[in-house]
Order: sequence, then C-alpha cells, then structure tokens
Amino acid sequence: MSDTDGNATVDGAQEQTAKENTPQGNEKTVPYARFQEALGQKKAAEAALEAVVAELTQDVPEAMRDLIPATLPAAEKAAWIRVAKAKSLFTPSVPANSPDAKRPGGKPTLALEDMTPMQKMQSGYAK
Repeated sequence: MSDTDGNATVDGAQEQTAKENTPQGNEKTVPYARFQEALGQKKAAEAALEAVVAELTQDVPEAMRDLIPATLPAAEKAAWIRVAKAKSLFTPSVPANSPDAKRPGGKPTLALEDMTPMQKMQSGYAK
C-alpha cells in the first residue's frame, strides 16, 4: 500500500512542484528586484560616505593633506582623520619666538621713570 498522509498525489506531482520552486533543495533565494534595490541602497550609502570623507579632507590644511593615506577605504579613512585631529596632528605648532610662546605671568609693569637707580637694580633681582 501507499502512504496516506495526504501530502502526495498518486503520481507524485505535488512533491515535484515543491522541489522545482526551490532550486537546490532547502536553499532560499532573493528576488532579483529586491537584490537590485539593496544594491542601489548600498551604492548610495557608499557615495554618501565618500562625500563625508571629502568634507573631512577639506577641513585638513592643504599642506598636510598628503599625510592622509589614499589606500584606505572611505570608512577607515574617516576614522583615521578623526583620530589624527583628536591628536592635533593637523594643527600647526606654535613657534618658540611667537607672542604666545611666553605669556605674561601676571606681574604688573613697573614705571621706571619714577624710580631711583637703586630701585631699578632691586626690581631686576626678584625674590
């Protein structure tokens, strides 16, 4: 006798159509239109990321743009630029002879016109 579980017809046509719908047994496939949509979204996201990296690169001084590695992918390049900015790689250092190199210590300037020579010498030797 044959199986009577209600899933197969006499000639096995129902089993055959089920196997034809899934190409390699249990493997699932994605419709082509959905794949194209996902691919389009991925390309749009990559283009947006490239635009963000271009903006970050524009913020770097022109003399230092060649320090940015060109071989990195966009996401890693953005991370590299942010880390370099956090470590002040792109900010120019203050030269030793600039006005900012030695800031005033809060001492008031002395009026030398009203001082005697002895007072002038004493002011030169700080305690």
